[in-house]
Amino acid sequence: MAGVAAARVLSRRGVPVRLYERQGDLGGRLGAAQLGEHWVGLGATYIKAKDPLFKAEMARWEELGVAVEWAVGVPHFIEAPGSFSERPELKAETDRWHVGRPSMGSLVELSVEDLEHITRCGEVDSVSWEEEAWLLNGCDSVSALIMALPLAPLRSLLPAGTVEGMLPADLLAKDFEKVKDSPISLVLDDSSRIPRHGAEVEVWVAQTSTEWAAQCIKDAMPEAEVSSVLLREFSRILGKELPKPLHEKALVWPYGDMDYKLSEGHAWDARRQLALAGDWCYNGRVEGAWLSGHHAAAKVLEALQG
Repeated sequence: MAGVAAARVLSRRGVPVRLYERQGDLGGRLGAAQLGEHWVGLGATYIKAKDPLFKAEMARWEELGVAVEWAVGVPHFIEAPGSFSERPELKAETDRWHVGRPSMGSLVELSVEDLEHITRCGEVDSVSWEEEAWLLNGCDSVSALIMALPLAPLRSLLPAGTVEGMLPADLLAKDFEKVKDSPISLVLDDSSRIPRHGAEVEVWVAQTSTEWAAQCIKDAMPEAEVSSVLLREFSRILGKELPKPLHEKALVWPYGDMDYKLSEGHAWDARRQLALAGDWCYNGRVEGAWLSGHHAAAKVLEALQG
């Protein structure tokens, strides 16, 4: 989302843009998997818009029919297995939750399909600084570069010391906390996002804590084992036996939910015209990713025009 938001700002100002993406589809954690007849979000499950700029973009998506409001009820907190208490403060009366139609990825693809001056490219394997320009994959020269990636791949791609020179030292020292009592941090009734008339199948999404997911990666836990552990835990916190699922899928995001909240919502190296952007720069949410890319592109425009 951050990269696409940046590309949209630049393209609409007539700047030629090369949009690099490793996967075939854009969107990253906005991706979805089809389980039966239902598209299930694999990362970001809903969107809240608070910033005026992003509210305007959300209104555009609604008008185009790729975003709809999710009329959720009052969120509940799990006090103990089978015991729940209302937490209305988690969703204020003025809050509106939105989802993509048919999936979150629709928002990303729509953001670039109507633009000129954009060339879609594949994966970036190497990045180097050569004679006042950035060189991608050893052959593609660009005058300004926006890297919309998590920190770990940024460090592996950019020249040594580049990331460390652009970010506060205390930010780079952040680490995972101790694993909490339950791996599950959030449970959502995904089948209520865009209800189907006459549908009787319930679709539930359980998201884990960052630290538990990190432990899964460290232990190389197989997908089947992840699913089994989370199904047992879901049953435990509900305080009831669950029927055997018709479909199930477990996905571990290696860089999810690492929020650093940079003061500008992005990092900028004016000398080399390099911006770092992403949800991790802002607030870890879809809105944060969009705003980070939007403001990073504004920096690039200012540099190109200056």
